[in-house]
Amino acid sequence: MPSVKNKPKKKVHSKGKGIRGELEFVHLLKDYGYFAERSQQYSGLAGRDSADVICKDLSFLHFEVKRVECLNLTVAYAQACKDKNDNQAAIVAHKRNHGEWMITLSAINFLKIVRPFKDRRNTGK
Repeated sequence: MPSVKNKPKKKVHSKGKGIRGELEFVHLLKDYGYFAERSQQYSGLAGRDSADVICKDLSFLHFEVKRVECLNLTVAYAQACKDKNDNQAAIVAHKRNHGEWMITLSAINFLKIVRPFKDRRNTGK
């Protein structure tokens, strides 16, 4: 009986996958009417202000985008917090293969973001 050789797994180039993930997230924002772009390809910034994706309509958010199967959210969120401006909420947008985009943020930031909806409901507007 001939031996069955296992096909070697394709090596995933994480930098390329990261760029593709950022572009996918940019397209998601655009599909919902937000102008967005990858920041690194335009500015080359490093450190502070170096969000993966820039969206002027959502400038109060700092986007850290991850397109990985196994994500350490604590590390990713800490990176977003370190890189954000003082007037921004840190957001980790993440997606696994064949999954949907998910957003992780602190409970405090979530409550600050949704507060205007509660206030609008209470005033009848």
